[in-house]
Amino acid sequence: MSLSPRTYQNQLNGTVTSRIYQNGPSSPKVLVQNGYASIGRNSQHSGYTTAVQLKTAHFNPFEHHGNDIVELNVGGCAFATTYHCLAESKSPYFKSIFKINNYGRVVEIQDSITKDKAGRIFINRDGDLFRYVLQYLRDGSRVALPNDLNILKMLKREAEFFSLQDFEKLLDHLLEKQYNSSQGYRQSQINEEMLELLRKMSHQQVAASYNHNHTSSSSNNMNNGLSQVNGIYR
Repeated sequence: MSLSPRTYQNQLNGTVTSRIYQNGPSSPKVLVQNGYASIGRNSQHSGYTTAVQLKTAHFNPFEHHGNDIVELNVGGCAFATTYHCLAESKSPYFKSIFKINNYGRVVEIQDSITKDKAGRIFINRDGDLFRYVLQYLRDGSRVALPNDLNILKMLKREAEFFSLQDFEKLLDHLLEKQYNSSQGYRQSQINEEMLELLRKMSHQQVAASYNHNHTSSSSNNMNNGLSQVNGIYR
């Protein structure tokens, strides 16, 4: 059934408050009011018997489909992802700036958002670190993270800021692994240094012992020679 509008009422804040559609004098009338459609046979609202939600009655400029692209400015670095990636995360931070309404669409909470001149949502964090946070939101525990101990420590602070507890646990595990690995490496270095020191000490002892024996032998030979010459044994 093709419907054409018969009457319109005012529009507030980008949302149509009331419209009445009718294809002809004998066809049912459709009332669209506050996002709901009602179908009936007479012109009085009390005669409308069937009600369904009509999503197209909403025209909120801050309401988006989950697969729509949202642009971010994180510490001067630009990022792009989908609204669902952020709104469906377990981060209370993103839940404070995005909400999913009854229609399954993502709504920006304007009081909690700061935007730059380009219209991108601004987040006052380190952009170089945020790329790992965003990768985690996309890939979960399969995220590829660096082995650098200092970067992992800084990423843990980012995980704390965004309240991503599972990400924190993953980073704690990696930090412990790296710490144990570095401790093991350091211990092996110490062991090598100790062995090298022992080798040097051993060489010095052998050399000292050789020199002592050689000196004693030479001295005895000289004494023996003198005794034989003089006929005196001492």
